[in-house]
Amino acid sequence: MKIMTIVETRPEIKKPDYFLNAAGKNAAETIRNVISKSDTVMGKERVLESIDIVISQYDDSKRQFRIIPDYNVDNVSKKVVRIIVSYTDYVNRSVWHKY
Repeated sequence: MKIMTIVETRPEIKKPDYFLNAAGKNAAETIRNVISKSDTVMGKERVLESIDIVISQYDDSKRQFRIIPDYNVDNVSKKVVRIIVSYTDYVNRSVWHKY
């Protein structure tokens, strides 16, 4: 887990990880900009963190868990997509009552 400095009032003490350029015309607009831009930055950080996790787990010599035989095939991504797509209508109908 990483700790990210989003808003820092004393940059001479610790430089922020990101400078958001979020200053608005008033406090409410500034707060809105900070939240909006922080969400974008955190999204990027989560993607990078996810990639680091996948890379660290990829090395077979360091594998800490057993691969399930159904997932140890070349086309597992296609199978997962097919399963998700096959349940989309069911979820829309049963959970979201779209139909």
